[in-house]
Amino acid sequence: MADSSNTREEGLSNVLLENYLPYAKSTIVDRAIPFIDGFKPVQRRVLFSMYNNGLLKGKYMKSTRIVGDTMGKYHPHGDSSIYGTLVMMTNKIENCNAPLIDGHGNFGKRWSAVGPAQPRYTEAKLTPLAAELFDGINENAVDMVDNYDNTLKEPALLPTKFPNILINNDSGVAVGISSYIPTFSLRNVCTAVRGILNGTVKTDEDLAHALGVPEFPCGGHVHISDADLVALIKNGFGSIKVTGDYEVYPNKIVITSLPYGVTAEDFLGAIDEAMQTGTKLQGIKEYSNEIGINGLRLVINIRNGYEAQEVLRELFVFTPLKTTISFRTNVIINNKPEELSIRGLIDSWVDFRQNCIKRTYEYRLVSVKENVHKSKAWEKIYDHIQEVVKMIASHNNDDAKLLLMGNYDLDEIQADYILDLKIRTITKDRAKKEIDKLHEAEAKEAGMEAIISDVKNRYKVIYDELGEISDKYGSDAKTDQKEAFTEESLKPAKHVPNNDMVTVVITKNGFIKRLTEDKYALGETYVARNGDYEVKKFYLRNNQYLLVFDIHSICHKILVESIDTGRSNPTQSLLKTVGLTDFKEILYIDGDHDFSYHFNIIFTNGKGSQVRYNIAKGNRAQYKCKYGELTPGTYMMTLEDKFFVKTNSDKAAYINVTPEDSYGLLESFRIARPYKNDMFVKLIPISKVPHIDIIDFNKYTKGYPVRIGDDLLEPMDINEETDTEESAPEVSESEAEVESEERVVSDEELDTETLENFKNVQVIEDTSED
Repeated sequence: MADSSNTREEGLSNVLLENYLPYAKSTIVDRAIPFIDGFKPVQRRVLFSMYNNGLLKGKYMKSTRIVGDTMGKYHPHGDSSIYGTLVMMTNKIENCNAPLIDGHGNFGKRWSAVGPAQPRYTEAKLTPLAAELFDGINENAVDMVDNYDNTLKEPALLPTKFPNILINNDSGVAVGISSYIPTFSLRNVCTAVRGILNGTVKTDEDLAHALGVPEFPCGGHVHISDADLVALIKNGFGSIKVTGDYEVYPNKIVITSLPYGVTAEDFLGAIDEAMQTGTKLQGIKEYSNEIGINGLRLVINIRNGYEAQEVLRELFVFTPLKTTISFRTNVIINNKPEELSIRGLIDSWVDFRQNCIKRTYEYRLVSVKENVHKSKAWEKIYDHIQEVVKMIASHNNDDAKLLLMGNYDLDEIQADYILDLKIRTITKDRAKKEIDKLHEAEAKEAGMEAIISDVKNRYKVIYDELGEISDKYGSDAKTDQKEAFTEESLKPAKHVPNNDMVTVVITKNGFIKRLTEDKYALGETYVARNGDYEVKKFYLRNNQYLLVFDIHSICHKILVESIDTGRSNPTQSLLKTVGLTDFKEILYIDGDHDFSYHFNIIFTNGKGSQVRYNIAKGNRAQYKCKYGELTPGTYMMTLEDKFFVKTNSDKAAYINVTPEDSYGLLESFRIARPYKNDMFVKLIPISKVPHIDIIDFNKYTKGYPVRIGDDLLEPMDINEETDTEESAPEVSESEAEVESEERVVSDEELDTETLENFKNVQVIEDTSED
């Protein structure tokens, strides 16, 4: 049994060694983890294929052809992965800080789940910056290795003249190892590396200051402390909090960019999910997707009574408007993965780049030396130009060659060089020019030898190259640094509006507008440019509310500060603001009056309801009232607390619902119960009753309506014929309902300024003192 067990263990080990480890190595080295040049193999092969096809200059090439060329020559792993790689390196998708491919067509956007068009519909070429990737590619700057079928050569690395690995990079996950190297702006990276080379950037703090926060092509904000940023630079790993770009207004939040890796669909889906719980993001009324040709734009509309800053903080908590990105600096160096600090990564790239420069200059030096050696022949024959020409003209090639070598101390290479020239070009003038070029070439040769022999001179080359690239291609960073989030900073903090007095108007076309000019507070009427004009105005403070009561027994709160105050024509719809669809649904509109006011609703059946403003004193935008669903013609309204109500049969009852009265403690009450086929149809405040001192109030508090008789409860119209009790006609219930509706919503009880859309809005004469 023991032997069998050992045999099984050895067999499993062999399987892992022979099969799994090669697979693991291939995913690490050949697929997922970037090399020191900043590229994974597929990225490098796409760029090299485009370079070989002359796409640094000239016209665009169909993406299909680029994909096919790359797959057939260098990367036989499927066209979808190759096209996906090409797409992510284009300037169209907004995935790279410094794009290397110029796309033409629909390549999609990084912040959208909508994918790119098929490769047969798109085209691409290399950007001007991509030219800096191939310096010395054909001059032995890097090793050229066999492609997959040993028929072609491809570069093991690209001799990039700038640290692409710190500018354009993507995450990668292999077997047992992952990599997500933080990226920074091209200009900042060039500045930081130059600072290291000239000695001005010495510490991790210096490097963090030079690099700034990690850069993302979509912009946004990195919330990190200086100490944590230095730790990220020092260690090469760590996490940061990233938020998108946003504009905050009193009544809305406009999102103009999302954190890197977050799509608009992710963000809006998170809002929907949070709102469905009923307890999260309650301050959001609605959102609109306004993505267009100008880019990302998502508008979050805030419910009245909620502060935009409070909603923004909730968005940070419940949606990916705030996200966490974790970095780990793993890179392939000499075909082995290494985990480095950011300074270590820069040092490794500088070492790689200086070696590329050395190899390139060694290659170029061979050609320069050959030219110098040949050109020295002009120095040797300069004083003998005429005799050299005569000698060459009078001898055959072999004899002339021997004479040149014997008489003028030329070696075989130099003699062949002179003999290859046309005789008419061997002149004093030509010799002088060639000797001048020789001196320039000798200086160039000496300079190249100095670069090859001394690493400090190669550092100087890198320093100068980075300066040129920064000046030519650099731009300001898109991502900025914000204070780090704390537990306290994510708690909703209420914005407190000021208490400045303003004028709120409701216009004929159903808009609301906040006017801050003094002239409107002094009584001037607001008229919009399109002919719209005010039908109702309120003098309120910014920190007060406009209360809108509807027939569905809901009180809507509109924070005055949240009402539009722009100079253009009014655009904020009253109905949309409170979530209604028809003006007939609006019952009553008023300011909050410190939530100390109330009004009374009297139903035709003798019941009543006192609607108190303090029911809306909380932080919500909507509150349920107790008067229930209202039907036109079945109710009357008043701000008075002492009033008579008159029936269709000329009977009346009286009630006092002031706070001092026992009724005033109740929100629902009964005035009197009308007789069968009778109903209350008119409300008469006692302030309107003439000769109030002779009225017997006890007569009308029986709990049922009584005949009015000779009592004069309302001013007599001199044109009206007085009906006696005996002559009062019998009225059917259906007829009474019609009359009741006409009288309840008569012009007498409506504000005379309320027109068209607002005919249904009950605006009641307020005889109480402020």
